[in-house]
Formats: sequence, structure tokens, C-alpha cells
Amino acid sequence: MMEWEAFIPDPPPKPEELEILEIRAEEFLVALEDGTVVPITEEQLPALQELFAQEKPGGEKLLAKPVVQPPPEGEDGEPKIVLESFRVGVPGEGLEPAEAPPQEDVPA
Repeated sequence: MMEWEAFIPDPPPKPEELEILEIRAEEFLVALEDGTVVPITEEQLPALQELFAQEKPGGEKLLAKPVVQPPPEGEDGEPKIVLESFRVGVPGEGLEPAEAPPQEDVPA
């Protein structure tokens, strides 16, 4: 019983995609809904600004998938958080892998 009382469940996993709330173009940064500020590249900026400005119907948001990037091999340093991808969509939708179509039994 003591083992059970000492058990603390793991926190729920972070969502894979977070809403981009702000783009700081001069600094090449975006602010995510969880408070994380992530650097973006000069190449990502125009596309992000365009998607951020467009009207988003029916609960769609500008979503980003941040990932942790370790420092280059052989170098000291802290891992960095970078944007792997971004899209306009409904949070949680379109993340599941597509199901294979059902296969029909074919007589031999």
C-alpha cells in the first residue's frame, strides 16, 4: 500500500502543436500559447506573417510544432527549441496518421 501512495503519475504529455500568439518580426521570435518564445529563421518569417494575418474560419488557429534541437555533436551548450513546422488548422486535427483503407478478402 505504501508503494501505491508514493506513486505519482507522470504529467500529461505536452501537445505536439501550440498556437502562435505573437510574431516579433524584428527579433525573429514567436510567442506560443504556453509562454515559450521560439526563434524563427529569416526564411520562415514571411510565411508565418502571411498565415498570421489571414482570416481563420471555424476555430482554426496558426499552430506550430516546436522541437528540442540538441547542440551540435562535440560542442557544449544548451539544447534549443526551434519550430519544426507550422500550419493553419484546428488543434488536434490532422495529427493522427492516416488509416490504411480496408482490404477486401480476395479468393485465391
